[in-house]
Amino acid sequence: MAEDVHLETSFESDGSLVDTVTISRTDNGTPGDQFTGLKNIDYVRVYAPPDRNCSRRGFERPADGYFQKPTARSKPRPCSRRRRGSLHRTGDTDITEESGLAVFGNWMQIEPGETRVAKYPTAAFRAPTP
Repeated sequence: MAEDVHLETSFESDGSLVDTVTISRTDNGTPGDQFTGLKNIDYVRVYAPPDRNCSRRGFERPADGYFQKPTARSKPRPCSRRRRGSLHRTGDTDITEESGLAVFGNWMQIEPGETRVAKYPTAAFRAPTP
């Protein structure tokens, strides 16, 4: 896998500020190869200031059959017990709070030889007027 993460900030005519995080991932595997020829499925999280709203493009949640369902006997792993804010979902995006920041989480699925570009443009906030 090759990955590039880019942050771009633009200023709007009304004085607001818009940040856009662009994630570009390329699966360098060979289709059909025993070890590298499978779809890459990755969960991506972006942290933003807590007052931001965020739209998302380029993500795709995996089908339910990719993961096993927890059973009644399943116990959470110690690392999953970290205290976080409440989770809610907007479309396919998980939104929570961690360390005082808004966290936006999505799934990216990439076939061997494919490049996928995903964007997190944060909603503009207005700069204070003097």
